[in-house]
Amino acid sequence: MSGKRNRRLKILPDRIFHKIWVEALDTDDRATFLAKMISSDGKTVARPEKYSIDAVLWYDVLRGIFDAAHMDAGEIIRFSGKKKAEISHYFCIPIRTLEDWCSGKSNPPSYVRLMMIREFHLLNLGKNVRLESEDVKDQTKNTSFKSEDKKFDDEHPGIMIENFRFGSQGIESGSEVGEFGVEDVKFDFGTINVRKVAGNAD
Repeated sequence: MSGKRNRRLKILPDRIFHKIWVEALDTDDRATFLAKMISSDGKTVARPEKYSIDAVLWYDVLRGIFDAAHMDAGEIIRFSGKKKAEISHYFCIPIRTLEDWCSGKSNPPSYVRLMMIREFHLLNLGKNVRLESEDVKDQTKNTSFKSEDKKFDDEHPGIMIENFRFGSQGIESGSEVGEFGVEDVKFDFGTINVRKVAGNAD
């Protein structure tokens, strides 16, 4: 399944995204931007066929980048679904600064907006298109989880983790979880369900 999913993914290099992002920032009108990028001149910035992106999908990629490049701070905050106070604490941005951005008194640099857009997953590049750095990040995350799972399996034979989920209530040492207590494992956050694997640990 993962092999099939990966074959469907189209990976856009970060350096190509950077060039398109700059072009989008420098162009006020979306139609003008699209015409420039899809024309023969636009191929000096990127050749979409090189990344297995067809003409229809390339239009979606360009439109998504342009719309993100022209998203102001107020829209980013609104679309994130978070309150200003939450974003202030998350990024350590003074609340007054956020309020000034939202009111239009001042504007954050484009790279700050981009970091917020990417953090809140507001960059829509079309179906099955990802940036190179996002793909690497996901692979690293999956490898990390696999390593942690193996470490737990090695240290606790006969115990299988099921239905791991994050939550506000932590699990303390000795808490009764599932069919028996977990005496030697402490989690600072999250909840797990465990079950004994037949024929293994006592």
